[in-house]
Amino acid sequence: MAIKNPTRLIAVTVASLGLAVALTAQAVSSVSTRKAPSIAVSTFPANGLAREALAFQNFTLAVAEEAEPAAAASQVADQALLAVKSDPLAPKAYALIALAQGEAGAGGDLLEAASQLNRRDLNLQSQLLQKHLAAEDYERSINTLDQILRVHPEYASEFFPVLTSALNEPNTVPLFADILDGSSPWHRKFLNFSVRRGGSLTSLAELRPQISSADDIFDKQLIASLAAQGQADAAASIYQLVSVPEVRETASTSLDWVSEYPPFDWQLVDDAGFRSQPSRDGEELELFVRPGKGGLIAGRFLPAPAAPFALRIEHDIKPAHQQEDVSIQMTCTNDGQMVLDRTFEDGASVFQVPSLPADCQFVVLAINARAWTGRTALRGSIGRIAIVPSGETANGTAAATPAP
Repeated sequence: MAIKNPTRLIAVTVASLGLAVALTAQAVSSVSTRKAPSIAVSTFPANGLAREALAFQNFTLAVAEEAEPAAAASQVADQALLAVKSDPLAPKAYALIALAQGEAGAGGDLLEAASQLNRRDLNLQSQLLQKHLAAEDYERSINTLDQILRVHPEYASEFFPVLTSALNEPNTVPLFADILDGSSPWHRKFLNFSVRRGGSLTSLAELRPQISSADDIFDKQLIASLAAQGQADAAASIYQLVSVPEVRETASTSLDWVSEYPPFDWQLVDDAGFRSQPSRDGEELELFVRPGKGGLIAGRFLPAPAAPFALRIEHDIKPAHQQEDVSIQMTCTNDGQMVLDRTFEDGASVFQVPSLPADCQFVVLAINARAWTGRTALRGSIGRIAIVPSGETANGTAAATPAP
């Protein structure tokens, strides 16, 4: 076949060879971009990501040699600019240029613009976070942290303390309520982290009614920690929010043996040789105390009943002559004042409480049991404790055991 235009064919062939060489160089450069960015740049100067990697590598080395971050960024700013020219979406290059220019002014504006282009790069988002924290812009700080942790959950341990500090700042609870909607796994993990840490309990108590992403682990820890810190009102508020409330407005109250959310439900003991547990039908508390064991075996908080009132306790403690080694105490939470301290008696015990201190809003009800060394193990059951108007038992008959 005759060649009609050999000049054109030569031109196309040369161009094709040139394109092949360029594509090969680009392929080699792409492989080298992360591990050897300097080789990647020398092989294919138009590789923007390689220039970005080289600039960031040089920046890291400068910081490692104790250069200030801003000064180190200034040293590589020209490299970063070349990276952006070759690849306008290079996130680390934008972060370096912004750091060189300063977080305020043009540098800050550049960070904001670059963040709109790339919300996944950790370096860019971290620098943006620093900018917002320095400006005490907690709304943007929390939103930036949300974005970081959605993409990089492995950095939770680094950023959760930052979030906890932000939670303690004034007026940030509504911001957290908007963010912690359960749409990302880090939301629940952060709540459990912060409640275990214990320094943000007041803020967490304010936050809890505004969110639905908390789990039972968080709720139990929050209730128990608030109560332990003397914030019984806040703890009771959370308890009423998450639990199935008992009927509290009647004159008489029968306490069940639920132990889901102590201390407003029962805190029960489950140690070797010293334990308490509800019976299968939930109507009784079963006790076992090995000789040489003793102490608090069950306890809970209660809203202070209207005084005067009485406690009626039906029990079956064995052996019978050791029932006096089981006792009940009632103490006001606000000042620790003891208002009842009595041992069990034959059959049903009824204990009168004629009055409570005026500022006693919550009481601790504690059951103690002991089996002395050398004696028989103590075991038995306690029926539901009834709180009844003073002078009456649960079935309406007169109470017989006055408080001392």
